[in-house]
Parts: sequence; structure tokens; C-alpha cells
Amino acid sequence: MSQQETSSHLAKAIGSATAGGGIGHSLSSIFMFRSLTSDSLRSLAEKCDWESYLAGETIIEYGEESTNVYFLTSGSVHVLNYTITGRAISFARLGEGSVFGELAAIDGKNRSATIVAETSCQVATLAARDFKSLLISEPNIALSLLEKMSGIIRMCDEQIFDVVSLGAQERVCLELLRLAKYKTESQKELVIDPCPSQSIIANGAHTTRETVARTISRLSTMKIVSRNGKAIF
Repeated sequence: MSQQETSSHLAKAIGSATAGGGIGHSLSSIFMFRSLTSDSLRSLAEKCDWESYLAGETIIEYGEESTNVYFLTSGSVHVLNYTITGRAISFARLGEGSVFGELAAIDGKNRSATIVAETSCQVATLAARDFKSLLISEPNIALSLLEKMSGIIRMCDEQIFDVVSLGAQERVCLELLRLAKYKTESQKELVIDPCPSQSIIANGAHTTRETVARTISRLSTMKIVSRNGKAIF
């Protein structure tokens, strides 16, 4: 067994040993549960199984028949799928407080995407039947889920329009703008810090890493952007 596999098994063993809302296990960071009381959060945490994952580990595999819902209490994950040639297509990046796996819990069908840990992370999993009961008993949580799904649909509509109406380099520029944040309160300069890898940008723009490299190089030559270490201004 490799060192990474040993560390992975140890991390999962620790998570399982303290499962059920034990010490350090809290769902308070989950945005969807902001309407729950402390007692309700604690009771829900006790129904969950808790596991830890290392960066690069697969949490959910596309096509799986499992239906548990996952609550990401620390770390970040990638939501992606793979083409026939093996190229990863990224749908989203989820951070602490996110929920994933709810589609299979609701409709009982196979998993629609692969979830891979971007960083070391901890997740709580809840059985589909318990999740459905929660949605019925807590209308505010059901409404929060609807708001999340509405956001996903809007984002998908925008991405479909971008792919149909824009060229590859235009999509890269648009993805850079989506990633950029204002550097100061004056809102005069945008920065991406740290800038994701070219592969991640390519996934978001639905193009190739080579196209991203050429586009950023062209923008640099035109003095539209500049690089400083891991940041792009």
C-alpha cells in the first residue's frame, strides 16, 4: 500500500471512528441549514456519517447508484465529467458550506457527475430518505435548495449561450473576467490571485489548455493583463 493510500485509509478511519456528530463535527457552516436551531443541527449531525478525503481523491463517481447527500464542512471539491478521450470537463468548484449529491437523492437515478477533492476535506453524508424527510419538515431548507437549483439552471443557460455564440479565445477572456475580483475598494483594478491552472481555466471556458496559454500570452503582449507570481492583474 502506498503512503497516500495509507494516509487516506487513516483519515477515513478517524472520520468513521468519530461519526455521528462527534467532537469537531458540526453542520453550522452549511449555508442551506442557516434556518436550523443549534439543537436541530446537532440532531441532524448525529444522523450523518463523517469522512475525510485527501486532495485528488474521488468522492463520487459518475454513474454510481448511490443516493446519499453530501455536506462539505471543510475544504473544496471539483464537480466534473470526462470526455471519451479522458479530458476532464469542470462544471463547478464547491467550497466549505456546499451541498452536493442531492439530485440522486431526489430522483433516485445514477450520479450525474464525478466529485473530486481539490483539497483535503471533510464531508458529512445523509441517507436520501432522511434528506427527503428534512425537506418536507423544513420548508426553509427546501426553498434554499430550490434557490440553489435555480442558480445552477441560470449558470447552465449562460454557459450554453457562451459556447454557441462566442469563439474559444472570447470564452477564455470571459472566464478570466468571471474569476477576477477587485484588488481594492476603489474598484479600479481587477486581479485573479491565485490564478488557477490553465487546465482549470480551460475547463471553465470549454476549450483546451493550449488555447488558454495562447490567449493569456496575447493579452500580455497587448498589455491588457500582466502576471506577478501566481496572480494575474
